[in-house]
Amino acid sequence: MNKRRKYEKWVPKEQTRPETSEHKVDHFATRERANDFIRLMRMLPDPDPILRKMGKGISALKELLTDSHLESVWGIRCSTVSGSDWFIKPGADDTRSIEAAKSFEDELRRLDVPHIMEEMMQAVAYGYQPMETLWTPRGTQWGFKDIVGKPPEWFDFTKDNELVFKTGVNSYENLPENRFLLIQHRDSYDNPHGVKVFSKCFWPATFKKNGFRWWTVFVEKYGGAFLYGKYPSNASEKFKGELLDALEQMIADAVAIVPEGSEITIDSMANKGGISSVHKEYIDSANAEMSKATLGQTLTTEVGAVGSYAASQTHNLVRQDLAAADRRRTSEGFNRLSDLHAFYNYGPDVSPSRFCFVKDEDLQSPRADRDVKLYSLGWRPTKTYIAREYDMQDNDFEIQEQSDGFFNTAASVQAFEKAEPDQLLKKKKANIFQRFLFSRSAKKAEKAYTKDSAMMNEFAHTLIKEEQDDTNAEIEQFVDALGMAGNYTDAFEALLKTDVSDHTARHAGRIENIRYVASQLGARRG
Repeated sequence: MNKRRKYEKWVPKEQTRPETSEHKVDHFATRERANDFIRLMRMLPDPDPILRKMGKGISALKELLTDSHLESVWGIRCSTVSGSDWFIKPGADDTRSIEAAKSFEDELRRLDVPHIMEEMMQAVAYGYQPMETLWTPRGTQWGFKDIVGKPPEWFDFTKDNELVFKTGVNSYENLPENRFLLIQHRDSYDNPHGVKVFSKCFWPATFKKNGFRWWTVFVEKYGGAFLYGKYPSNASEKFKGELLDALEQMIADAVAIVPEGSEITIDSMANKGGISSVHKEYIDSANAEMSKATLGQTLTTEVGAVGSYAASQTHNLVRQDLAAADRRRTSEGFNRLSDLHAFYNYGPDVSPSRFCFVKDEDLQSPRADRDVKLYSLGWRPTKTYIAREYDMQDNDFEIQEQSDGFFNTAASVQAFEKAEPDQLLKKKKANIFQRFLFSRSAKKAEKAYTKDSAMMNEFAHTLIKEEQDDTNAEIEQFVDALGMAGNYTDAFEALLKTDVSDHTARHAGRIENIRYVASQLGARRG
């Protein structure tokens, strides 16, 4: 009997192949298989830990906006999206795609787009935000009557992560097709409800309210001057009562009469400032937590006496990253509307347009400086790159092919070339001038053109004259030497004996001058 091999070669079986189009592709790891409790439920509970432990819903988070600090920082974050300029980019260069983009932009211009953006931003605060699209016929096409954000607590998710409209405790209705737009913040298969920024602000806002209440009680009790009276050791209870009534009257009216033999002392709060600051630090800490949760940092709202410009700039970069993510999320929402608009009105063969935000100029300046340095090293941008990185339309500019490796589009360069009669020198000087001109902004270059061109003209004409004089002198020496020769051998020896060392030294000096000028131009360009 043959022994069975301990390790057999693994051979894929027919059943291990991926499912084909004839079979339904579905999830293997599902909630129903992993959790018996989920199997019995029709809707998926919100896994937010704070709301779950409190037994509350999103309505509890909406009450947080009564806090002035949270309202302020939340307004800052929303304004980075709603206050940004935008444009619609055609999905393709064909006529119908351009027409679809123009039609979609016209539809959005009829609406209050900043308000729609702010409602989309509610997804960041509450995890998700349903937006109902109200379609309306407009001639032969379908347009937007309005795009309205609906309260997220009216909706829920099924076990298949589908958004539904709640009609009861455990009942729902499916949403009409292509009627609702769902915006989500950091959602996942495990948590389609998304991550709620306001959930992280719940306890800081709640503790802050208590802090104000404790601080108010403290100020009422100890904010003013503290009065205390002294009575004799043998004073009666009636005497003590009259003294106490007198102190209370002094607090209210600052005037009172006291029994004979008693003494009143007024103590200030100057030595209790440290105790009072505890409440302020408590509230400031709560504000800082809400700032970090909402903006990702604190220094743009609370620099204080110990802040620094460098630190605030670093923290502001974090906020710019959040703003960029918010813009991408908002753009995706409008792009989904663009897909439907193009499909309904132009059919499936038309490329839908894209919703784009205009990038901040302060973010483009460092990129432009980087591109200038890369250009000097031989890198050449494509038209697609310029349109994408600098938010320019393709038909707004042209890239001219340059054989000399430099841009040659400035009118000042063309005028400079026409002013120089010598063609060879003109090309060399134009190259140098283009290097110098490209490193400056257009306005500064135009202002400095007159001075720079005059200086370079003078320098070039001087070099030409000196070089021509030395060249003529060398030719005369060679001609004189050749005139004394009778054959080729004598002519060769005569040329070797001709002394042109002075001219050679002057040639070397001019080359050194040109190198020096080039280094100075390079320094100014850098």
